[in-house]
Amino acid sequence: MSAPGCFLHVVSGRPLSVHFSLVNPPDAEAELLVPALLGPVGAFVRLEVADADGRPVYATERPKLKLKLDPAKAESYVTLRPGYSFGIVLAVDADDLWLDPGDYLVRASYDNREFTGPKGAPVGEQRCSATAELSV
Repeated sequence: MSAPGCFLHVVSGRPLSVHFSLVNPPDAEAELLVPALLGPVGAFVRLEVADADGRPVYATERPKLKLKLDPAKAESYVTLRPGYSFGIVLAVDADDLWLDPGDYLVRASYDNREFTGPKGAPVGEQRCSATAELSV
């Protein structure tokens, strides 16, 4: 089974918030199953910020999660037909990250972790990443 593509758009630099979407390309040959919840930040989507020289400035940690969805159940997934996307706006707590004025590169990395498909319909591992520029 194929993996989704990623789309990233910076909504705001202070505090940092991004719109992140999983995309099933229009020319895809099949539907994709992806987790029905993509948040909170760090759960499935890791954000990294680097300065203009490429030095790491910030990276999210994976939060301790009590999963509300069961990875083995079909209702824990969203079906993406070819040409469709599924996304979320993720925000970093202003107390965790304050960016000085300048240019940055934001990278979002997606990993479906234990959500490898419902029982009887495995999707396997899904990973993708996307980057976006940010000027503060």
